[in-house]
Amino acid sequence: MTLQPIVVLTALLLMLSCSANRLYRPISIEETADYSVAYIEFDDQGELWAPAQLDRALAHLERLNKSDAGVALVIFAHGWNDNASPQREKHGKGALFRYKEILARLAGGLRNELPGLEVPVMGVFLGWRGKVSSVPLLWHGSFYNRRGAAERIAGASATEVIYRLLIGLRRNPASRSVLVGHSFGSIILERALAQAVIGALLAAPAQELVFPADLVVLLNPAGSASRTKQLVDILARNRFRTYRFDKDGNRFERPLLVSFTSEGDRATRMFFPAGMALKAMNKKFRDYGQESCSPISKQRRLYTHTAGNLPELHSHQVVAGPKRGGPTEQLPRGRLIPGILRYEEEYDPLTQQIAFSFDGENRRFTIKRKPLALNDTPYWIMRVPRELIPDHSTVLTEDTYRLIEAVLVLSATYDTDIRTIVEREDGVRPVAIVPRLEGKALFLDRGRGVYAVSGDAERPVLLSCLRGAVDPSTAIGFHVAGHFAYAVLMTRQSGGGEEKCRTSLHEFQIDDHGYEQLPRKHFAGGACYSAAAVDLVEKRVMLGLDTEEGPRLLVADLTEETPRPREILALPGSQAPTDLYFEAVQQRLFAAHGESGELWEIGLAAAGAYMRSIGHELGWPTALAYSRTDRRLYVTDAEERSIWAFDCTERCREPIVFLRSEVLERPTTLAVALDGTVWLGDLQGQTLRAIAPDGSVATTIRSLSGSPSERFKE
Repeated sequence: MTLQPIVVLTALLLMLSCSANRLYRPISIEETADYSVAYIEFDDQGELWAPAQLDRALAHLERLNKSDAGVALVIFAHGWNDNASPQREKHGKGALFRYKEILARLAGGLRNELPGLEVPVMGVFLGWRGKVSSVPLLWHGSFYNRRGAAERIAGASATEVIYRLLIGLRRNPASRSVLVGHSFGSIILERALAQAVIGALLAAPAQELVFPADLVVLLNPAGSASRTKQLVDILARNRFRTYRFDKDGNRFERPLLVSFTSEGDRATRMFFPAGMALKAMNKKFRDYGQESCSPISKQRRLYTHTAGNLPELHSHQVVAGPKRGGPTEQLPRGRLIPGILRYEEEYDPLTQQIAFSFDGENRRFTIKRKPLALNDTPYWIMRVPRELIPDHSTVLTEDTYRLIEAVLVLSATYDTDIRTIVEREDGVRPVAIVPRLEGKALFLDRGRGVYAVSGDAERPVLLSCLRGAVDPSTAIGFHVAGHFAYAVLMTRQSGGGEEKCRTSLHEFQIDDHGYEQLPRKHFAGGACYSAAAVDLVEKRVMLGLDTEEGPRLLVADLTEETPRPREILALPGSQAPTDLYFEAVQQRLFAAHGESGELWEIGLAAAGAYMRSIGHELGWPTALAYSRTDRRLYVTDAEERSIWAFDCTERCREPIVFLRSEVLERPTTLAVALDGTVWLGDLQGQTLRAIAPDGSVATTIRSLSGSPSERFKE
């Protein structure tokens, strides 16, 4: 009986604090002098509360879309603990209040950028019952309930709403659209669009793709990575890439979806895994083996984490730096959002992509491709610094506005006279090569497949897939010795205000039928190294490192259970080397720095240690390999599209051009067989070439075999 008052009080609190399950905006069109907003609301089962809201939104859009300047349409799906309530907006709370600030900001910018040309700004606010209570303890406990509601809303009705709006907008070629989803709202956009996107891609390889939305942005998405991985896998399996071509023939990568997760988002980094771990207890999961090229070994991990918190799924990197200031750069007219950025484009020869920098309110941010990323699909996924997006809820800010514009500029969405083409790229993408005898080789593709090349065969044969613990995009060094291959991997770990890294050595025993993964070793400390080389004779690993005093060379003893790198040498230059190669016979280490084009020979024998520069005028050295047969050092040059050869019989002499050709687009992977054959992997050109000792191309592999059942035979 003593519990009865508590039960009654709890029930009263629940009833008084519960957010109403009702229609908030019966008057669903709101117009101001700067912009208009249409409200479309869904109930807890995913149905439209009032279909008339959609009808009114379409009619309003049709009226605005008659403008010669087109319409700037911004559709927004809010997240957890939010709704379309006028009361929250009145008190300056919730995403709706900030969303209207963004619309006003956009309208003002368009007026300043295009004086005399009226571009109507229209917002569509997709409302649902994301907030169930005003009591913090209760709304924290609504995680499962509201996640389930978001998944129900991400169904047929949401797809109908989004596509009818976008198809109506497309009737005016000058109109542009951006879809933005936050938190659980990202689930609604991703799932409502995913199946339609895949269907359109499968039906249009090598053809023009008419994708309704110009840009889809997910901010701190709070959905399981399971669904995201499936979409990324489909895009990767079919090797889909989407490009925009302007009237001058310039090509721009065109993302289908872009996902940003803040490093400061504790909700998805900490609370989401904890909540989903409980939900996972009554579900069945499997581990991915060699039959699957999954970058993540455990299916359960995908279910309990968001894609933004799984680096294996990331395609891009965003870094923060000091703001430069200065005058605003103006961009061509016709884009959706006016030029409020001071931006710069910088070509990165390593990835052959454009790194795009822009000024935020207080910092400068750079978006660039993640080198060797497993995800090189049109689904861009990246983590952003907390200086750009502070936390889970603070997303519709001035910096968010500038971030979205940066992606619009980067993908050329601002240009109205442009086409999107779907291409299926079936070339090989070698990231490590194991030469064999008589013109044979094994190689690791960026998609994590281990392939065999046999003589004059036109296609390599898939032997198996790497298991999830090995991510080629994290490799800072590969070494091959007979039937053994060694990879030094380094993963970056954020948190605590200081960047730390985890470095490990992975050993593989390889034959012509597959590979066996041997136990790995983790290095002590959290330093972030630039490159690595393995010395199997002395059982050690050499590591390049940037320090406050300048670049340094460290050595880790592999006989230790947990190798602890120790500094042994100060290196020349202002930055640590980007590639290292150790030659055991004469105890020499070759070190290259890509950006400066410098190359050094470092003698490490105790009786005769030395250091000297052997290359001054290289363009952008990207890979090193040494031939024990003729004692030559080979260096790939991504800028000069060349392979240089140094005679290093004793002291390395001036280089000669071993191979130079315009067909070499990004020569970045190199290995030398005992017979002197040089194997060259070209990531951008998507080819693998066997080059004879005289510099002639003996074999060129351009495409993959999709059959895992075939086996390489002698």
